[in-house]
Amino acid sequence: MKNLIKNNNSPYAIIEKDEKVFIWKWKIHELDNLDELEKLQTDTKNKIVFITPFCLANTEKWYEANWEEKIIAMEVEEEINTTKEEILKVLPNENIEISEIKTSINDNEFDNIVLDIQKEIKNWEACQTIISRKFEADINIKKDTLLSIYKKLLSNKWQYMTYLFNTPDKAFIWASPEKHLKIENSQVTMNPIAWTFPKLDFDTFYKRLLEFANDEKEINELFMVLDEELKMMLKISETWNIQGPYFKDSWAV
Repeated sequence: MKNLIKNNNSPYAIIEKDEKVFIWKWKIHELDNLDELEKLQTDTKNKIVFITPFCLANTEKWYEANWEEKIIAMEVEEEINTTKEEILKVLPNENIEISEIKTSINDNEFDNIVLDIQKEIKNWEACQTIISRKFEADINIKKDTLLSIYKKLLSNKWQYMTYLFNTPDKAFIWASPEKHLKIENSQVTMNPIAWTFPKLDFDTFYKRLLEFANDEKEINELFMVLDEELKMMLKISETWNIQGPYFKDSWAV
């Protein structure tokens, strides 16, 4: 594992889930559609790991996009399994040089959008709204920069999975806060998330939590998210059942 981390010039991926870490080195394939991906899997005996772009949804007429991103498929040639605890010991901790962070919406604009949405919610015109805000910055990429960024994400907790995909000309690093869909032994599980509740004052936490959980707006939001998930579930599954709701602790939002 130390040699793989040290000699990181070739394409590789690191995925952490449930404290287990999978490290892969691979041969890269860029594909245009799912048919090519299926053919690749048929033609090789190796494991295939892949990233699909949003524009792929256009294949099923779910989403129209004009992007020309490829499916990045990785034919695994070397695999190492370890733990989160062990890999944190060998990952570098390089100082990350980053430029000034620019946002697509400044703070004042963001505040005004939130106020407008709050009015819509009070008028029963909306229930759950996500505001898109993009942050951009330039990072001085050195030999160990990607792994150092990944270590910072991995050192946090409560994310569902933590990923690093490094290809010859692109790198993808992210931590997923939730498990959206899981398929195991022909069983599909979806995990919709609604509500965000700050802990703040622990002395009043449970009282505020009960008030929050009984708020009509929050209840309707949960119904709306559940309804959307069921629409998708019924497209791929003949039977279904609902469990919950459950509370999940999160380290940060």
